[in-house]
Amino acid sequence: MSDPLSLLLLGLLGLLAGTLTTLAGQGGGLVLLGALGLLYDPHTALAWTAPALLLGNLHRALLYRREVDRRTALLLLGGAAPAAFLVGLLAAGLPPLALGIALVGVGGLGLLSSTGRLRWRAPTRAVPWMGALAGALTGTGGGAGVVLGPALMARGLAGRPYVATMATVAVALHSSRLLAYGLGGVADARALQVGVGLALAITAGNLLGDRVFAGVGDRAQGRVQQVALVVSLVLAVGELWA
Repeated sequence: MSDPLSLLLLGLLGLLAGTLTTLAGQGGGLVLLGALGLLYDPHTALAWTAPALLLGNLHRALLYRREVDRRTALLLLGGAAPAAFLVGLLAAGLPPLALGIALVGVGGLGLLSSTGRLRWRAPTRAVPWMGALAGALTGTGGGAGVVLGPALMARGLAGRPYVATMATVAVALHSSRLLAYGLGGVADARALQVGVGLALAITAGNLLGDRVFAGVGDRAQGRVQQVALVVSLVLAVGELWA
């Protein structure tokens, strides 16, 4: 983990995660989680990605703070943060196989939704409940975007407001699950150290994605999201076979 090659690999993964999420709104975190789960183990991946994705989303939320739909964010946060904490405590004690299966399931649902094979649109009145479901998914290994995406679209969000509001909600989700992992004995000082390093790489990816964003239309944004979800699903399946 401390050798130069491992550090370089972690930096590249963080850079990729930040770029993908800034371009597509979701997918980068799942790719990062899947890669770390394959290289190490699911619990390590959860512990390392929690602080990294927290800081990465915080930077993205600040970067697009003027684009945040505050009302939508507040509707989602009421259920999202408590659910992420409670399920995060549960995930800390789950066997690696269960976490791997959960990641495959979330990746599969995300891909089906992104490609239009699973069509659904959350009614506005259901948005707070969607926040709770997103929190539960995040606590067991990510994939909140699978639920948050339809919830944000139900509120009419797209483009930068979509990315900005997603990032704002994600800050609360990752804060809650990081606290839960700490109490559950999964996240320790080393996890925080690695997570901060990954966060720096994600921040660089955010800036790179922001530079590319201006030339990417909604259709291309959807394609980037689909590619990210395919990659995350392949990594998750590989983790089960490893």
